[in-house]
Amino acid sequence: MGCDIHGPYVFGTRAGVEKLAELRWDRNYLVFGIVAGVRNEDIEPIDTPRGFPEDILSGYGSWNLKPTGERHDECEASHEHAYDDGCHSPSWLSTDEVVEAQLRFTRQTAIEDALNPSANADLAMTIAFMRTAEQMGYTDVRICFCFDN
Repeated sequence: MGCDIHGPYVFGTRAGVEKLAELRWDRNYLVFGIVAGVRNEDIEPIDTPRGFPEDILSGYGSWNLKPTGERHDECEASHEHAYDDGCHSPSWLSTDEVVEAQLRFTRQTAIEDALNPSANADLAMTIAFMRTAEQMGYTDVRICFCFDN
C-alpha cells in the first residue's frame, strides 16, 4: 500500500488568510521524509508534522478535518492523529523551508535522481509559486499538506 500527499495547498495572507492554489506533487518518499519525516526514517526532516495552522483550520472548514481520535502508525503527537478523510501527519512549510527541502533533496540524491522531473520539478514549481505570491504582496505564505496510506 502506498502513501500519497494531499495538497500541497498554498495559503497567503493579505486581508485575511486566502487559499491561493492547490498544487500536485508526485509520490516520492525521499521528499516526504524531508518535508515531514513520513515514509523515510533515515532522513532528518525539516520538521516533524506540526498540524495545520489554526488560522487556516478556522478559516477553511471546507477541508472538513475532524480528528477521529485514533492514532495513525505514522503519528507521534496528538495533533498528528488521523482525520476522518484518511489524512494523517498534517503539516506546513514556509517558502524558505521548501527551498531548504529542495536543497536537501538535491544533496541526498545522485545527479540523475536530483534531476528527476517529477520530484525536483514539484519542489521548484512550488517555490516559484510561493515567491510569486510574496511578490504580489502576500505575507505568511505557506504550503499545507497531509498524507494518506
